[in-house]
Amino acid sequence: MDIPKVTKSEIMYDPKFFQVVKDTLKYSNGNEQPRLKIQIPDGAQVIPFFPDGTVYMLRQYRHGAGVVMSHFVSGYIDKGETPEEAAYRELGEEVGHTGKLTFVGAFNPYGGLVTAKNHLFAATELEPIESHHHDDFEKREIEVVRVPAKKVLEDILSGAHNEPISGYAFLLAWNKLGNKLF
Repeated sequence: MDIPKVTKSEIMYDPKFFQVVKDTLKYSNGNEQPRLKIQIPDGAQVIPFFPDGTVYMLRQYRHGAGVVMSHFVSGYIDKGETPEEAAYRELGEEVGHTGKLTFVGAFNPYGGLVTAKNHLFAATELEPIESHHHDDFEKREIEVVRVPAKKVLEDILSGAHNEPISGYAFLLAWNKLGNKLF
């Protein structure tokens, strides 16, 4: 396989949360090709598992897809923050809990275009945080629901779950916690 070398990078667009970068790639035969990539910060995603077999999910309108999607606790990793610190922060901010985190994996869900890696965690031994409150955006934009984990698994395996990144994260977490898929 001919893996090219980046000979030039130029930032084409630089708003607050991401950059569009034009790279020039040079192959071993001397050919050069321009390629675009989107640089966004890495993220942390948490699947909060309760002892009664339920999980917290968030329902949120996703403008890019034009639909409401069900997903798990997630967010960008802030500068200077570890993936685990981001996972704890997001768990507290989005669902008002803390707990024991188990790292289940990391992957880049958009490898052909986007640079971000998603760090995945399962949260168990959940405890509510007394001082938790949603800001106005979260109250308006995010609905937190508690769903049986087996229902989430059924929806993923049947194709009814409409957000593939969280579906993949759930399958990894489900397996890591010792549950059987089949």
